[in-house]
Amino acid sequence: MANLAILDFGFGGALALENALLATGAEVARLEHGLTAHAYDALVLTGYGRFGEAMRTLEGVGMFSALWNFYEEVRKPILGISLGMHMLASGSEESPGQPGLNILPGTARSMPSRIGKPYTGWHRMELDLDDPLFEGIDPLVEWHFTQDYMILSSNLQKSLAGEYTLGGLPTAGALRRGSVWGLQCDPVKSGEAGQQLLNNFVALVDSLIPATSSGEG
Repeated sequence: MANLAILDFGFGGALALENALLATGAEVARLEHGLTAHAYDALVLTGYGRFGEAMRTLEGVGMFSALWNFYEEVRKPILGISLGMHMLASGSEESPGQPGLNILPGTARSMPSRIGKPYTGWHRMELDLDDPLFEGIDPLVEWHFTQDYMILSSNLQKSLAGEYTLGGLPTAGALRRGSVWGLQCDPVKSGEAGQQLLNNFVALVDSLIPATSSGEG
């Protein structure tokens, strides 16, 4: 069974996500530094709060380099949720001059004033049904969103796995680059569909774990 690590750097969401991942049957740990990240089969990055502060905290505890190593060298799956998706992307207007990890495309933009911040709501996403993350999920289901910033989906078609409309604007709900995914929605708060998504992620991680063979010597 997959052995996952949630990068817990004090920005919330880790405990509820840990419980939801444990429900899949996976082994789950919460990491407060990046020193042993390479020992896990997948990394999950979640949280809420200010982008710049989160990125500086990530760098300070060695997780910035751990995530890049996971992406470039180890090539194991990464899942970023909410603020975690923005951190995996290029940056955020909330903190000009502070780059993101730049693994996923796009920059988080401030939402129009007509939407109001913080925004909480339910939306149906146009899903890439060929993406293993959405296998077996009803395409008409609604997902739970809580956000202050949005990544517009224009010019992101090659990486777009899920799209929804917020304030009349086409918005990235899910992004993918190789074995790295970002979710703007919160799967923990999205009911059965969110749990199925996490089940799918763990199944995908399981499928990528090298099989061990044993025999008589």
